[in-house]
Amino acid sequence: MESHNRAVIIEAMGRNKGDLSFFASKLVECDIVSTPEDPMTEEEVLNSIVKLRSEGKRSIVALVTENMYDIQALAEKITNTTEVETRGVILGHAQRGGKANNIDYEIATDMSYKAIETLEEGKSGVSIGLVNNELIVTPIKEALDTKSTKTQSELLNDFNNRE
Repeated sequence: MESHNRAVIIEAMGRNKGDLSFFASKLVECDIVSTPEDPMTEEEVLNSIVKLRSEGKRSIVALVTENMYDIQALAEKITNTTEVETRGVILGHAQRGGKANNIDYEIATDMSYKAIETLEEGKSGVSIGLVNNELIVTPIKEALDTKSTKTQSELLNDFNNRE
């Protein structure tokens, strides 16, 4: 993107939880990230882009969790206010693709075994999740209603200290 000399705001899946956006932003080295756990106002996003541009950054990538902003309106506002050409991109289901790696297979296998154990115990209507590198069983309604209590720094710390 460096050759294009513009900013892009990418909306990633996640709805009420910013884990996907946060980890994706770390993996692709985004300049700006806004999640429900650490939200930025539209003005903060705009000011961050202005600051990065003033520091000589030609190409700026912001990654945000879905439904936090009207991405196209925000991109237009930034373009009109700062004269930094900005585009909004909504990934939606396109981000679900990609080649699985060994860790993905290992986690999927472990979760499958946990799901079978849970069914054998007579439990259903639950979600198998991974929290602090430990498999947990949570009622589906509770899993969907739960908001992450971790900030981006705590998530990054967990990510960097994983085994």
